[in-house]
Amino acid sequence: MKTITRLFFLSLFFFFGSAIKSFAQTSLPNPGFEHWDSSGNPPPFDWHQPSDWSSTNPVTEFNSAGITKSVGAHAGSFAAQIKSQNIFGTQRAGGLVCGHAKTQSIPDYTILPITGGEPVGSKTKKVRGYYKFSTITSGDSAYVIAINKKWNSGLNQPDTIGLGILKLPPASSYTLFELNIADWDSLIAPDSIVVAFFSSNPDTAFEGGTLVVDDVELDFSNAI
Repeated sequence: MKTITRLFFLSLFFFFGSAIKSFAQTSLPNPGFEHWDSSGNPPPFDWHQPSDWSSTNPVTEFNSAGITKSVGAHAGSFAAQIKSQNIFGTQRAGGLVCGHAKTQSIPDYTILPITGGEPVGSKTKKVRGYYKFSTITSGDSAYVIAINKKWNSGLNQPDTIGLGILKLPPASSYTLFELNIADWDSLIAPDSIVVAFFSSNPDTAFEGGTLVVDDVELDFSNAI
């Protein structure tokens, strides 16, 4: 009887352990960048960007679209390619942010990650995905940024309650990245998560950076 009981509880342990692991990870909308939306603009301004994501394309379209569809996917048919550009003699990093983020034109030509995001019910602990990165500038890196945020109705603005920033060094083939999000306030649960990719440092971009990303995943493990 003891052996049967022990086996029974061991079976429950492994069953619920597997169930927690499978439900601990979830995805953002369009995490594999299979679906793309058209700007609806006439040529040569008829760029595309991934559905449910925002990009710097609206503020760089007069130059070129820095975010384009890549057929060299990690899985599926497409990935997102993000390129740095020379705009009026200054290097600008291409940016891609989940949700509906605001862009900033003159003089920065960038996208503001804190204004984007997707709803979540608990704290995201990690962000994973696959990337490739090439550059002609020594020391250049791409970046992935994740923000757990909560709307502050008193200040009428979001509060950052968790942040993670990871450099993505050059990689000629798809490489797994894992970004840990530091928890800034253990007592507050977020209402949304921001995931942003940049083809170089968005503050001091270098020339020639090209980032390709695919299969982005959120991990809520340990969030219970």
